[in-house]
Amino acid sequence: MNIEDSLDQLSEQVSQSFQEVHKKYSNSIYIFPGGATPILFYKKIASKVKDWKGSTFILSDERLVDKNNSLSNSYHLNKNLLSQINNLKLPKFLSFEKFMNSNFNKIHDSFASEIKNIDNPSYTLLGFGKDGHIASLFPNNFNMDLNEEKFYVLIKNDFDNYFRVSLTLNYLIKSKQIAFIISGKEKAQALKNSLLKPYNPLKRPAQYLIKNHKNKINIFCDKEAVSEILNEIT
Repeated sequence: MNIEDSLDQLSEQVSQSFQEVHKKYSNSIYIFPGGATPILFYKKIASKVKDWKGSTFILSDERLVDKNNSLSNSYHLNKNLLSQINNLKLPKFLSFEKFMNSNFNKIHDSFASEIKNIDNPSYTLLGFGKDGHIASLFPNNFNMDLNEEKFYVLIKNDFDNYFRVSLTLNYLIKSKQIAFIISGKEKAQALKNSLLKPYNPLKRPAQYLIKNHKNKINIFCDKEAVSEILNEIT
């Protein structure tokens, strides 16, 4: 676990870690998170990584809304990262948007075909919700079917007026390296539960990756996010 004082310092640490990974691989597949937490990370790697040739970006999840809607994770990735990269060295962005139907409630199966034809992810960076959700896999509201052929799942929460699409646990765990970026006191209890409570991945989906991934998973968090764990051991 890597603990920093602030979101800015946290984002810098994740940026440095990512740059080390980026140097190792060619034709890399990167899974990036949505939400507000990674925006500073996006800005930092946009200014520091100069060559993205051969790289492919995939979002861990997306809200099925118009790509210009600020609720869209694609919107923030485009604004804070892709639009800042030299056009001659742009990565490929395998955006969910181009696979959505016109009613924003389905993803065409060709998305799975696209993923099937590329290598396993080199690096996956995931966010973490205050309820412990990762990607758009919310506690007790996703199918734990670990069918190897299922790369994505549609999600509808009662509190959302839109559908979501999420990469599955089965696909996420194929990544060579996995890391979490977690910020904020409101996430402290869920993080503590995911790390210290009994194994129940349907209720605490991050536990599946932490327990079953073949390599060490890096957790980057600020002091507020880890405060409940620190209280437990002090």
